[in-house]
Amino acid sequence: YQDDFERRKVYRKRMFHEKERQLLDLLPNVNSLDPDSLEWVSLLGQLKQHMEKGVEAPEIQRIVGRIHEKSIETFGENDDFF
Repeated sequence: YQDDFERRKVYRKRMFHEKERQLLDLLPNVNSLDPDSLEWVSLLGQLKQHMEKGVEAPEIQRIVGRIHEKSIETFGENDDFF
């Protein structure tokens, strides 16, 4: 699936409606080196690094705040992502 772009395209067309395919295209690709995907990976890594501190920790609150901002930047106010 990951190595064959055409097979992936056919699979997506068969399994998802057009609106769903558009939403899938917005998701970050963790195998990509594009800055947006790298930021998502970094945020998740930071969250994992600090999660033992609990949800009230300033580090966690800062990371969650950035995740929320990044979600709005990427997905807008699309209810399908919230």
